[in-house]
Amino acid sequence: MLGLLSHFWARTPRTRRPVSSRPRPRCRPAVEALECRAVPATTSVALFGTPNPGVPGALISFPVTITGNLGPNDTDIQGNATVVDTTTGVQLSSVPMVFSGGTPNSIVKYQFTASGTFAAGKHTIVATFNSTDPSTPGSSASVVEVIREPAMITTPPIRTTVIALRRHRHVVTETLEVSGISRIPIHGPFYLAVEHLNRAITLVNATGFTVNKTPLGTPYVKLAANSISKTHHAKVTLVFDDPLPGKPSFKPVLLRTTGTP
Repeated sequence: MLGLLSHFWARTPRTRRPVSSRPRPRCRPAVEALECRAVPATTSVALFGTPNPGVPGALISFPVTITGNLGPNDTDIQGNATVVDTTTGVQLSSVPMVFSGGTPNSIVKYQFTASGTFAAGKHTIVATFNSTDPSTPGSSASVVEVIREPAMITTPPIRTTVIALRRHRHVVTETLEVSGISRIPIHGPFYLAVEHLNRAITLVNATGFTVNKTPLGTPYVKLAANSISKTHHAKVTLVFDDPLPGKPSFKPVLLRTTGTP
């Protein structure tokens, strides 16, 4: 009986699963996934400041370039660009923009210039592009602009202070303190010309008389200081032979030159 069952089992055909001619992938190919998913566009902002430091009250320009990289399904990008002085909170520019006429996978650019006037100091300028397309992120860029006080002096200086006055017979010694108007140092050489001096009075310690700088023919004294500013003062001593009573009357004029005044 056992032999008969063994013989019957051996003759019964076994059922086999059909073998596929191509293995089934476990996931969809990457190319198919990209075809079904929109690739968002990207943007970048470039902002440039002035090549040289400006001065307070001057008009300063900031060129802005916004670059858009279109995706495979994009032909335009819409949004708004702003330029703000974040130091003071002043908005310099606000521009609605539409990148139109582009082709998928291309690069489009939009350029404009923002400008403004600024007080002295360090200013941080920020340009931002805000996209109205939810799938396109915004971007921004910044630049730091240092606005300096003007390097200039007045004639006569804004401050010429008498800090000492001594008379001995006809000899009058007067010491002046000379200052600039800016906190930024101004470099010499410096000369102090003594204008409108009475003809009867002589500047004994004069270095010479002006021949190239106005007022011409005026006696002058060279300052020892190489620089002056609002906080860095220079002292100069004038010695007069003055037969007249009282303090000598004159107009101090500050000169700056590398040659002969």
